[in-house]
Formats: sequence, structure tokens, C-alpha cells
Amino acid sequence: MIQKWFGIASQENRKLIKEKRKIKEPKDEKKEPEEVVNAPLTFELKTLDPKHPYLKERGLKEETIKEFGLGFCKKGLMKGRIVIPIYNEKGKLVAYAGRYPGDPPEGESKYKFPLKFKKGLVVFNLNRLKDKAKDEGLILVEGFFDVFNLWQAGCENVIALMGTSMSNEQEKLIVEAIGKNGKIALMFDSDEAGVKATTEVVERLIDKVYLKIIRLGQEGLEPDSLSKEEIKKALK
Repeated sequence: MIQKWFGIASQENRKLIKEKRKIKEPKDEKKEPEEVVNAPLTFELKTLDPKHPYLKERGLKEETIKEFGLGFCKKGLMKGRIVIPIYNEKGKLVAYAGRYPGDPPEGESKYKFPLKFKKGLVVFNLNRLKDKAKDEGLILVEGFFDVFNLWQAGCENVIALMGTSMSNEQEKLIVEAIGKNGKIALMFDSDEAGVKATTEVVERLIDKVYLKIIRLGQEGLEPDSLSKEEIKKALK
């Protein structure tokens, strides 16, 4: 009775309390380290064929192919595709994209990305332009081959979303690169998706930077199909 009044546990009760505490207080479990999204790759693909006919068909010159590290992959995850290295804004290699050379078979996608790669966290080719972006501005396009075509036409300050939508992270990366009141020229495809993408990007950036919309005119035109003269005329 006295033990109950003063909260003094008997020896037997103490054993029960200890056993209950063991049940309630789990042992420290080792926590798995959080996975780093778009972590830099620990390898490079070095056996790519830079002389594949498809690259020439797309009008790419030898120096462009070499500059961007393009080539046909004969084995591995990107087997049978033209491989495109992707670097983050810090210049770290984070992924390889694979473009099927031509129209893909039924059930196959034109482009293939690694399963865990988040393309919305990267702006293609921005790593090459961080030191120039504030002074020269940027030309924003949709895809890889748009970048290649403009680059070899002398417009090196070109970047791509790798698609027709801009993520919050891509918006942030671009605005930070060009600075407040920086300049961006939008050159998207002239199809329905390109027009929609232009509207979306304008809504995102209109209050942050100076924007110039470059309309290619004829429906279906894409920056990667323009000649050097047509590109220069469009950018005037």
C-alpha cells in the first residue's frame, strides 16, 4: 500500500517496467542515405561511333558532333541509339539521352532517358554558357537538335528544355544564369505544342526578364531544320 502511495515500484514491478520500455523504445535503426537526384555519373561512354550516317543526315558537322560528344551506341542501355551526354549547370555529367536514328519502331519512343533521370531539373547546354549568359542573353529552344543546329550556325548561346514544358527548377536556373532583367529569345517549334510552350514560358518569365518571341512562320517549322541564313534572319 505504501509503495502505491509514494509511487515506489517493487522489484517485480521494476522488471515489468524495464521490459515494457524495451518494447516501446526501439533500437536505433540505421537510416538509409537519401538518394541524390540526378547524381553525377561515375562512368562515361567511350566507344560511341561519331560517324553514324544519321548524324550527317541531320546536317551535323564533325566539330559539332565532337563538341557535344555525340555518337551511336552499339551496346548497353542505349544500344541502337544516338547518344547525347547531358550535363547539369555545374558541368557534371548526369545522364545520357538516346535518340533513335530515324522513325522508331512501333512501341518504341523517339527519345530514351535513364529511368531515374529527372530532366526537369536540368537545362541542356546551360553549363557551357553560365559565364556568357548575363552579357549575351540566351536563346531558348525545345530540343537537342535545335541546339546543335543553332550552335553550328554561330549562335552558341542556345539552351534547351528537352521538351515543351518548363519546370520550376528550370525557370530558376535560367533566371539565375542571365540575372535580373536579362534577355531571352524564345524559338520554339511552330506547331501547336510549340505555340502552347511559348505561352507557358512567357507567363513564367514576363515579370523577370526581357523576352523576345521568334515566330518561325510556316506551321511545322522547327529550329533544327532552318538554314544558317534563315536562323540569322529570324534572330534579327
